[in-house]
Amino acid sequence: MSGEMKPEHRIFCEEVVIDWNQTRAYMVAYPNSQRESARRNASRLMSKDDSKAYIQEVQKDLSKLTGVTA
Repeated sequence: MSGEMKPEHRIFCEEVVIDWNQTRAYMVAYPNSQRESARRNASRLMSKDDSKAYIQEVQKDLSKLTGVTA
């Protein structure tokens, strides 16, 4: 599934998992964005099914690596 996503979209999802700050994650993935547009676009990306699925995939991988689960 994540193979179909643009690299920036994957970076966004991976950054979201760090601290759940969607605006910050968007600005990391798309460094030329302005804060307000980053906030709006991050919300849009988070509503996509492929974002949700990839974030779950990343979380599962982190749980395996660290041995920590929610």
